Amino acid sequence: MPHADQKYITALINGDERLIGEIYQKYAPDCKQFILKNSGTISEATDIFQETLLALLTKVKTKSIELTVPFGAYLYRVYKNKWIDQLRKKSKNPLTIIEHDRYIDETPTDKEQQYRIYKQCFEKLGKECKELMRARLSGLKGNDIAVALGITRNNVNQKMLVCRNQLKNCCQNHPEFKNL
Repeated sequence: MPHADQKYITALINGDERLIGEIYQKYAPDCKQFILKNSGTISEATDIFQETLLALLTKVKTKSIELTVPFGAYLYRVYKNKWIDQLRKKSKNPLTIIEHDRYIDETPTDKEQQYRIYKQCFEKLGKECKELMRARLSGLKGNDIAVALGITRNNVNQKMLVCRNQLKNCCQNHPEFKNL
């Protein structure tokens, strides 16, 4: 289910001036504050925010985006990465970034998103696949799994392969997987 802030994505697509104005009003100050805390100027902050919205607009025109986090957290990741890229171009010294506390907890890492997708897909597997994979993850060997589930050793390997492929396909076809 999309996040309530999906309205901002729709506003960008449709050119809704009122909501685009709201985006600037609500989120540009956060970008400015982040850039200023990290060796930037007001002018650079304005440019980065514009580039962020332009990149977002380009992305939504080529593929759909369904927000699962607040819009501000999504924007934060984009402008943070844009600013880090710009700093790397300017400096050969290691970078130290001061995070924006407001969005840290709202922005899942790629690993967290991957794990959430994995869990969702795992729950879609059939009962036998779940039992088989849980047994394997708990450290049981093929013979022990065969005895516990009442199947032959060869069936354990064959079914494990089928279950892994189902899980892999589900994860790869998940709409959020493509954004990682």
